[in-house]
Amino acid sequence: MKLAVTLAFCFIVKVAKGNTVLQSSCQLDLETTVLKSLELLKNALARGECLPTCPDGWLYNKGSCYLYSNEPLTFPAAQRVCEDNGSHLVDINDEAENTFLKDIARQMTPRNWWTGLTDMANEGEWIWSDSSEPTFTDWITGEPDGHGDCVFLRHGSQDYKWSDNLCGNTQYFRILMESITYLKTFTNYLGHEASPNRSNPYETQVSCSN
Repeated sequence: MKLAVTLAFCFIVKVAKGNTVLQSSCQLDLETTVLKSLELLKNALARGECLPTCPDGWLYNKGSCYLYSNEPLTFPAAQRVCEDNGSHLVDINDEAENTFLKDIARQMTPRNWWTGLTDMANEGEWIWSDSSEPTFTDWITGEPDGHGDCVFLRHGSQDYKWSDNLCGNTQYFRILMESITYLKTFTNYLGHEASPNRSNPYETQVSCSN
């Protein structure tokens, strides 16, 4: 059995199971098709037949896709690039996620990586891209020191521990993007947490087979 689910620009959804094809366009009943598609997907996941995947160049880890970008940008510019690509600067929620990101960074050219943590709105009140407060931190000793409002993973002797810096700095600062996987996107749409009118230039797929 094969099941493939594709989320594209116009939320055109096609689900194929055997010889049965469910199809919807922007003009048809999207909600019904999404519900049926999600049910097939959930069933396949429950049977262990389905693994989420990420767009080319992105790395998958525990429900999220991550992209390490090569372009040096300021924090605000990095935020805009992420939003334009249906993602956000990385939110690090626990030690396991932090370790995963640092392990990948160690294998790359040494660079500083912006995260989504900032206190631009209120000095000393650190929040992530989704406005949540951090439940885990990995600050360098003595940080944050008030010399900046945006947090990055600092390369070199600090081994990608967290530091704050001026949000307008671009030198050696690269984007570390995070995007939810297809299944989470589907769930958020059904729960009206994501906008169905927002285009996504990346096509995320879930493929199942036995």
